[in-house]
Amino acid sequence: MKAIGTFAVLLCVAGFPSSTFALSDEGLPLRIENLLAPTGGSEISLGISHTASDAFPRRFDLLSASMGYSYGLNKNAELALNLRGVYVDERASFGRFSYADTQTRISTLDAELGHRFSPENETPGIYGRFGITLLENRAQEGEDFEALSGDFSASLALYRTYDPIVLRLSIAYRNTVGRQTTDGDYYDSGDTVTISPTVSFAVNHLISISAIGDVQVIQKNEINSRNIAGDYRRTIVRAGLGLSLSISDRTTLYASGSLVASGQDEASVGLFIRHRLRRQSVAGKIPKPDMGEIFNEPQPSQLPKN
Repeated sequence: MKAIGTFAVLLCVAGFPSSTFALSDEGLPLRIENLLAPTGGSEISLGISHTASDAFPRRFDLLSASMGYSYGLNKNAELALNLRGVYVDERASFGRFSYADTQTRISTLDAELGHRFSPENETPGIYGRFGITLLENRAQEGEDFEALSGDFSASLALYRTYDPIVLRLSIAYRNTVGRQTTDGDYYDSGDTVTISPTVSFAVNHLISISAIGDVQVIQKNEINSRNIAGDYRRTIVRAGLGLSLSISDRTTLYASGSLVASGQDEASVGLFIRHRLRRQSVAGKIPKPDMGEIFNEPQPSQLPKN
């Protein structure tokens, strides 16, 4: 088993970011072998992040929470479900006119397949994910779920170990299908491509520090297949730091923060925890055999007394 210090590999996991989400890593495994849930085993995850953006005349605060479950299909594949909810506080000012709105809702339920294409040996390790949106809440408040909207995401990550340093490069793509608005128009938000280089350093067997980069290209939005006035393709560059802590051999805690280096004023912080459930051994349910009975040896109570 090839140890890489502490949580050395950063992945672009499912739930790929939109323009309002920060860096795409969500927790790091202790060993390369732990990139996936164990065969026949399970992992649960919880995450919360806050993003504050000031892109005049629009300002917003976004709080996002996620809950995930992963099941190991075999040593190279896992299947995962992720449920997300958001709280958005949006404000805008146009001269004498001002606008304010808040939203709290369950956002999406995604299904994802993770696969290790190649282990790390003479060449870098390769790991990928593909996800589809099973349910999407179209309501601003409450619930109005649409099944299989057509949104999907895909990512590929390459990692290389130079103990105690690990290099990672990932690329992710998210496709968003157009929506029918309440006014009868067809609104199509731009697809997103994200490239994320990362350098991780293991301080010791419990703590690692990561320098994270994120370059995101967002295609312009359209209404009825026409460009929206004043809208354009955007490129956002983020930089940040991550801190990983091994609480136990099955639990990882990860915290990160980032700032936008170009594009729009934005800052994000996040906290993510991943826990590998303990599997009860079948052998543990079988009573320990009496070795004396197996070999037909007399037990102490059967020996003649002097």
